[in-house]
Amino acid sequence: MGESGLAGTPRTWGGPAAAPGTTGWPDAPAGQGGWPGANQWPGGQQGVAGQRGVAGQQGVAGQPGTAAAGEWSTAAATGGWPGTATEQGGWQQGAGANTAWPTSPAGWPASPSWQQPPPGGSTPSTGGDPAYPRNSPPGRRRLRVAGILCLALLLAAGAYLGIRYTSGRGKTDPGAAPTVTQTQPGSQQPTQSATPDESAAPVPVSLAVPVVVDTIESVGREPEGVVVSPDNRTVYVADQGAKAVFFIDAADQKVSSLAVPNTPRFMALSSDGSRLYVSMFEDDFSANAMAVIDTAKRSVITSVKTGPRPFEPAVTQDGRVWLPIHNGARVEIYDGQSLRKLSQISVPPNPHWIDFTPDGTRAFTSDHESSRMSVIDTKTLKVLTNIAVGRSPHSIAVTPDGKTVVLTNYDVNTVETYDTKTLKLTKRYQVGKLPQAVLVSADGVHAYVVNEGSDTLSVLNLKDRKVAATIRVGDSPRVVALSPDGLRLYVTAGRDGAVTVLKAAEG
Repeated sequence: MGESGLAGTPRTWGGPAAAPGTTGWPDAPAGQGGWPGANQWPGGQQGVAGQRGVAGQQGVAGQPGTAAAGEWSTAAATGGWPGTATEQGGWQQGAGANTAWPTSPAGWPASPSWQQPPPGGSTPSTGGDPAYPRNSPPGRRRLRVAGILCLALLLAAGAYLGIRYTSGRGKTDPGAAPTVTQTQPGSQQPTQSATPDESAAPVPVSLAVPVVVDTIESVGREPEGVVVSPDNRTVYVADQGAKAVFFIDAADQKVSSLAVPNTPRFMALSSDGSRLYVSMFEDDFSANAMAVIDTAKRSVITSVKTGPRPFEPAVTQDGRVWLPIHNGARVEIYDGQSLRKLSQISVPPNPHWIDFTPDGTRAFTSDHESSRMSVIDTKTLKVLTNIAVGRSPHSIAVTPDGKTVVLTNYDVNTVETYDTKTLKLTKRYQVGKLPQAVLVSADGVHAYVVNEGSDTLSVLNLKDRKVAATIRVGDSPRVVALSPDGLRLYVTAGRDGAVTVLKAAEG
């Protein structure tokens, strides 16, 4: 930072070699009897060999030398003295011309005249040394006018900043995260960078025993897949019996529906919630396709053909749609916007579910008929390995910390957890009959398992590694969804034509 002297005179500079009064020097302050002597420079010390005050390091191409630590405390104008100052107020040795310095004579010299005075050079005295000649009266008047204008500008800028600061404090949320500023090269004005996500809320603590709070009825004839919008306001349900997608208002539970071309099975939302991807096929495994729904207009945008018997789609961070093709022993990848098929990856028979690590680098598939779990590099789209797991893995989920993968073994009524790095089995849980679907709580403590054959929801404590609770839900439960805020669970009941709502956390 810099502190202004009279009419822009710096404090404690190592002085210029050129004589004052030459091109690039500001006029001497009026009424001061010329430039002050060595002992009269504010904050300065008696120099040696003609140097004024504490000599700094020599700059380059017009940059001032390094000031003595602590001397520069305030800026000569808004934004400080041009150039880059250290935290202690010192100037760093320059490496070349500094474009931030104004050209002479409007400001400080930007010429090679900024050099240490030669040995034996004279030090200005208090009586008006001849080396620092007095200005003519017109020069004094110009200096006085310039000083008054600078002072007025400083006062106006200070008042403006004070008003902005005060009004800003009155409007800022005390709990909001601070914004970060960056200075662009060649500019003294900081530009505001991205503000941390203000909508992010603390992750709620999941309940060990979720509580059934409601049942939403008349949701088609055989609801299967279910997802919740990013704003927690809308629940989407794929109904196999009615060949429709249902829209449920989470607040008032009003239900509406939209017909789709074929029988809908499972669903996934784009990250912004604007698109709903619905896998479709008939009971004879024909009419295999994926419908894309505009959630705002509640209309079908298009339907694209897929491999035979597409199961639960998943959307990556970059917006691609990964679709497990059950009867094709592969995963198909689509562009989320154009719906163009980008690639496909062969896996053991037959993939049902896909989930990703939070950093998006790994994908895991549950390969039902081969009783294996595949691990895929999402960048290279290569299968890194596939490992033997419990019999008939149906659904799969990765914990929010990315350390554990959970999968259900449909035919043997178990759930297994594996370390995502070592791929070692860490725990096997006994749950209800025919565990079809699983997901993990927002805080990563609990896993929720839908047991289709026993009409229950098993709650696993992944930290204590035990079954925490078993809760009765609707008849023939199929899939479970968690609202993005972590507060509500929605479980479809296939034979009830209903959705069971549970409180998953306080809030």
